[in-house]
Parts: sequence; C-alpha cells; structure tokens
Amino acid sequence: MELDHDPPQPIAVAEALARVARREPSQPALEELGRVGKGSEHDCHFDDLILAPPQGAWRGWIDGPETARAVACARELVDTAGPSATIEQARRAASPLVLFGPPGVGKTRVLAGLAGDWLDAAAGRELTFVASSPPQSEVVARHRTVWMTAEGFGTACERAERAGIAGWERLRRRIRSVGLLALDDLEGLRASRVAQRELIATLDALREHGGVAAVTARGSPARLAAQGWSRRLVNRLVGGLAVRLEPPSLETRRRAALERAGQIGSVVVLNTDAIEWLAAHATTLPELDGLFYRVRLMASLQGGLGSSPRIVDRADVADWLTDLVTPDVSTKPNDSKRHEGSAVPDSTARIAARIAATAKAFGLKPTELRGPRRSQRIAQARATAVWLALRVPGATIAGVGRALGGRDPATIRHARTVADARRATDPAYAALLDHLDRH
Repeated sequence: MELDHDPPQPIAVAEALARVARREPSQPALEELGRVGKGSEHDCHFDDLILAPPQGAWRGWIDGPETARAVACARELVDTAGPSATIEQARRAASPLVLFGPPGVGKTRVLAGLAGDWLDAAAGRELTFVASSPPQSEVVARHRTVWMTAEGFGTACERAERAGIAGWERLRRRIRSVGLLALDDLEGLRASRVAQRELIATLDALREHGGVAAVTARGSPARLAAQGWSRRLVNRLVGGLAVRLEPPSLETRRRAALERAGQIGSVVVLNTDAIEWLAAHATTLPELDGLFYRVRLMASLQGGLGSSPRIVDRADVADWLTDLVTPDVSTKPNDSKRHEGSAVPDSTARIAARIAATAKAFGLKPTELRGPRRSQRIAQARATAVWLALRVPGATIAGVGRALGGRDPATIRHARTVADARRATDPAYAALLDHLDRH
C-alpha cells in the first residue's frame, strides 16, 4: 500500500539541510546544523537559573575572627576590581575568590554581601564597552552581576548542550558579559564534566575583559583536586585567592545570641543564663537562629507573647530545646581552652548530688525529697533542690522532675517560682542558695 504523502520529517531539519546544500552566506552551515537536531534557541532559556543576589546580606551580620579575613577579601575585590576600577586594575585582581569551609559558617552570606556591595558601587553607572573576542565582539556590562548556584550553572550547561550552538552562544552572552560572576556551592558541578569545562572557559573570558568571579565551596581547591575534579579547573581556582571560613567560636555565638535576644525582647525576655545556654549549645549561627525561633514559639504556646514579655530562663530553654541539641554539651571545638582535656560532667549525676546536698542542709534524706510527703519543711527543701538542680548545665525541667520522684513539669516550674520569690525577699535564704550553688 502506497502512502499518499511523504514520511514525516522535521521541518527545521529539512530547511537546515537545504541551506547547507545551498551554502547560504547569511546562515553558516555549521551553526544551522548545531541549532537543529538538538533543540531550538527559543526553547533554551536561563532566566530561572540566573538569579538576583540575596538582599540584605550584611544585615544582622556578626563580625568574628573566624570570618573576618573572608569579609575583608570580598570587600577588597569590590575596591580593586569593581565598577569604578579600570580594566587593567580588574585583570590584576585576585580572581576567582574561593570562599570555603563547612556548612553554616557564612560562605553564602559573604558571597551575597560581595554581590550587593558590587551593585551598590555600580548604582547609577552604565559601564558598558565592546570586547573584541573571537568569534565575535560582544557588549560587556561591568556594572552588572550574575548570581547562580553551581547546580543552576550545571543545569544551564545541560540546556545549552541540548540546544546546540545557539544555546551555548545565548548562555555565554548572559554569564560572560558581566563584571562579577557569583557562583554558590561549587560542589554542585562535581558530576558534570561539561559544566566544569565551561566554567574554565568562562573564568578565562571574564579575566580577558576585566570581569571577576567569586565562588563558595565546602572544600579547598586542593581537596577538589583529590576528589577527581578537572585539573585545569583546579588550577584556575588555585590561581585566585582561597579563603577559609571557620565555625563561630563561643564568644562570637555569645554576641550573636545577645543580639538575637534583643530583637525579640519586646515579647520574650531571656535572662543571662538562658542566653549563655543558647550560645553554648549552637554550633553555627543558622542553628542559633533556629533555636531562637523555637524559644519564641514555645513561649507563645505556653501563654507568653501577651501584653507583657514572657520571662525565659535557662531551665525553660533547656526543656524546650533538649531534642534539638546534643545533651550536656556546653563547649565546642574552638571554645575556651580551659575545657580542653576534660569532659563536661554528667548532668544527671550533678543533679543527684545537688538534691543530696539540699537534703543534708535541711536535715532530711534524699529519699524524702523524692517521696510523696509534702510537709512545709520538705516542700521548702524540695523547692530549693529544684532551684539548684536547674542551675546544672544541661539540666531540663523534665530531667529534674524525674530525679525528684517523677514529678511533672508544672510542679517543677512552680517549685522554682517559689524558690525565686523567697530568694528575692529572704536574704538568709538567698545566702543559703548561693552557698549550695558554689559547692
């Protein structure tokens, strides 16, 4: 049976083959074959991958020795290669700037701060020129930035590869004709050799016209080399400036906690012990922010956030956050060296010791404080034991309740309130608490 029409053939392919045969000068044969067969230029877009830098990166930023060098290098890059610099000055700048370190140390924020400073320096400027780079000249806008995740860069390369020559040209016009390329989380390119090759060419093109690049990574360039990355790409990174960001020290976390506490002070007031507990138990500033969100939520759920601020102490935060932090950890690797070589004492044992000391001070046995009797003397001793036990690092209201015979959290909170009230009005009792707390 004969068909009454020719077999289906993609119109674009047929037209391209015809133009190749005719050698039309206005449509280079190689370009046409590159555009068809893989996709259309109109199908290749990157707007969802080329993003605006995060805004307000320096807002709430806590300066610390762990990140000071990275911040200084980022600002130096804007000063030496930014929109006001000449092309020759920009070519001499340390580029690419590689900001590396473990998660949560602020790499992305420093990168965003760099991009924001670049845009601020370019405000009101239209710094464009024509760069003569084969195969064609292109307009370069040094006042502009491109912000991408490395994963997004890899996706863009995949789209360009599918679209062919036209797709690559379109991508390169977008990411090479700017003053700053900011690429976040370089490890997103690990599996893509195509994207690694394209990044090498992009870094070279940027340097040619006075553009610079800054990237973030979890590992140093040397570590990337050991993981099998393109040697040529590693060489480009090593040829720039690599700066490590360290996790925040206890002192930096303490300053951050004080600032966060001030920000929520109109609805939740944290005492000094609570702030110290939060600073000691967070390993990074993002983790610290998460703990503060939880504190505010728990204060709200327990009837706080009314007309007057809710007072929150160490026992409250320990009770609310015990499932979010490592138990009984009050120091971190770069905290004060006075804790080196010694472990933090077990909170359960210290709570038991304080209960025993309180019982002895009141002429009672520890079993009486854990038992059901509620005589005035036992109740006073029990409230004292609660107050002292909650002073133990890592102690929680639930843990103290278990140590005192399985009492519920409401009972423990009430006992603490009773002890606080008596301490404020009875100097002799306050002196007893201070004595027992020191021993």
